[in-house]
Amino acid sequence: MSIRINRKSGVPLYIQIKKYICTQIDNNSWHPGYKLPPERDFARMIGVSRNTVSMAYKELEDEHKLVSRQGKGTFVVEETLVNQKTRLLNLLNNSIDEAIQQGYNETDILSMVTSIVKAKNEELSRIHILFIECNNEQVDFFAQELSSESGILVEPLVISEIGNRADFLDYIRQFDLIVTTYFHYDEVKSLIGPYEINVIPISLAPQLETMIKIAQLEQSECLGLICITRIFAEMVQQLITSAGIKFKRFNFTTTRDIQELKRFITSCNFILTSPGRKKEVMALADEHTEVIEFVYRPDASSVNMLKKAVLNYKRMSGKERVK
Repeated sequence: MSIRINRKSGVPLYIQIKKYICTQIDNNSWHPGYKLPPERDFARMIGVSRNTVSMAYKELEDEHKLVSRQGKGTFVVEETLVNQKTRLLNLLNNSIDEAIQQGYNETDILSMVTSIVKAKNEELSRIHILFIECNNEQVDFFAQELSSESGILVEPLVISEIGNRADFLDYIRQFDLIVTTYFHYDEVKSLIGPYEINVIPISLAPQLETMIKIAQLEQSECLGLICITRIFAEMVQQLITSAGIKFKRFNFTTTRDIQELKRFITSCNFILTSPGRKKEVMALADEHTEVIEFVYRPDASSVNMLKKAVLNYKRMSGKERVK
């Protein structure tokens, strides 16, 4: 195993391990079904802690690139994106060949495919989804991200705003599906109880580029975060700490007062901003202040899983209407 860990690069070790594993998968050195070394053995081979390897494995599992099977080990998922694309291209080629044999020309085929794709997009746009998360800062942004990524109408709801359970159950009747993160999946399922509505868990993670930028900052300095809620700030701080990044000082503020914001920005060497505060922060920061937007996004596999669930919902709904 040839993996070089650069302890002076500023890039967290678990991210370096993730990138190495992804490279092995992408170039097919580690084929679908390949069994990875146990965490303890991998850690010993490359000279890092087991927790570091565990963090890399866990994130790649969340991104559906690895799968852990109890008592057996950790494996590269059988159905990689490359395999999926190859299988889809073969399916399309066979369908086109059959259409040509039946006398359809290229224009006819393209027109039919365009019509089918348009119809599928219209189906997605008619689905009404409720996205439930733990704070306003995340839920509004995530709902927008899911809407833009999937083309589905997504409405946000903060868990703390759920009051009377009977009112909540009455409220969710207008939605076709509910989406939440894996972290809140059990809680949301418990709130819904026996009410029949599908709850789809998705993975959300900070952009890899964001974490690399933070890791490359001088950690003997002060890092400041400007955001909307304390919950978001505590979550970001915990994530940075768990990645092994430790700044001399980490401060945050949720203030809306312009003068206080200016003082806060000048008191910090580097500034993180949540998406909801980026515009005002950029307007106040001078050209010498490095500002990094801290962005969480739903991963591609979660978006694809959501689209699949929506199409399955439409298919089942159609069958019920026929009955």
